[in-house]
Amino acid sequence: MPPDDPNDFFPNILPTQPDSAVAPARKQFKPWHKPRKQFVRRFQWIKEIDALVSETHFPDDSRIFRYLSLPGEDLLDIRSIRDLCQQRSLALRYTGLNNVSQGSVDDVQLNLSENDVKSLTGIHSNSQILRERFEALAETKSVAYGQLQYSGPFNVINVDLCNHVALQRPSGERPTYIDAIGQLVAFQLRYSIQPWLLFLTTRVQSDRVNAENLVALMAAIRSNVEQSSRFRAGMNDILKTTEDRITGVLESSTSLPPGVFKTVFAVGFGKWLLGYLRTAQPQPEVEMLDSFFYSVKGSPDMLSLAYRCRTVIQPPHDPLNLIHTAPHPNPTGEASMALNILERSKSMANVDLALASNPDLREEMIVETEQLLRSAHYPVDDALLGYRAWLKAAKEKNKRFRSHR
Repeated sequence: MPPDDPNDFFPNILPTQPDSAVAPARKQFKPWHKPRKQFVRRFQWIKEIDALVSETHFPDDSRIFRYLSLPGEDLLDIRSIRDLCQQRSLALRYTGLNNVSQGSVDDVQLNLSENDVKSLTGIHSNSQILRERFEALAETKSVAYGQLQYSGPFNVINVDLCNHVALQRPSGERPTYIDAIGQLVAFQLRYSIQPWLLFLTTRVQSDRVNAENLVALMAAIRSNVEQSSRFRAGMNDILKTTEDRITGVLESSTSLPPGVFKTVFAVGFGKWLLGYLRTAQPQPEVEMLDSFFYSVKGSPDMLSLAYRCRTVIQPPHDPLNLIHTAPHPNPTGEASMALNILERSKSMANVDLALASNPDLREEMIVETEQLLRSAHYPVDDALLGYRAWLKAAKEKNKRFRSHR
């Protein structure tokens, strides 16, 4: 039997009182506070979570929405999702991982934010932030993985990375981001009977992908290129080459233009995820949802990907016809799911372009971001150091950066 209070069982990854008080510094705006992040929150995270809630059965006595994420010190994603849960009469039970040093300024800020969020209506009392690396979830004997047994399975897993998901060497001495994602997927398939969402935010630069990882992702693409004429035609359209040259182009994918590489990477990662899921029994289904990209350093180098996963459980059927049962629907095949991944990867929307071409939409995202940051006690309305002044300065800095390239 697990302990009554899991905090007693996992003392090393939960917040502790620092030896001496550390005063939180004045809050500074960060790159992820730009309006484009709010675009992703609203048009991907909130949109898809709202759709998921509509089709998920929550018993009247257990209306709990379970959410795993990698929140920053301000818990902005948790604040946003809590608002949606309130609208749907759901309690939000969040589990977060943030590898801050205990007693540091960031840890103090994280404690303040968590106290703030936990005081809000609709936050489940067992919600918590673990002071741990995301990769630790790959190790089934780690305290971080053990904590999942108390809080999962999850309705949503949100892996919001600042780094490249495929940066680390596979099968090394330390677990990788992909190892952690794989372990979480296995955990979900073992325990979840409801559909669930996986969000992944990752940098995508050809020179930041481990070579072994890239070989595996390209192999996942080639398997469908060889088996499906429709998939082959779709890859040919992405790569702007002839069908007989696709394999050669994939083998030298690091030389592709950034705009093409980001699409190829999205296809490869989605195909890896699909292949991994399909080794389970019963075989689950995965659908890639509306996904986005934007530019951090001048070229398309950040992806925000979304997937809906569902374990397909066939309902009982009476072979003797004593009771009427509906015929089983045909399951979705691997080829159809692979085509979905390819088409969704091709149609990823450019967030920067969407906001630049629609000033009204950009203003909406700015206003919503201001509201969110205000709730986290940022100096949004300061005449000299407020949010809009920071946005203006960031825009000028970006112009100077581009002019010197």
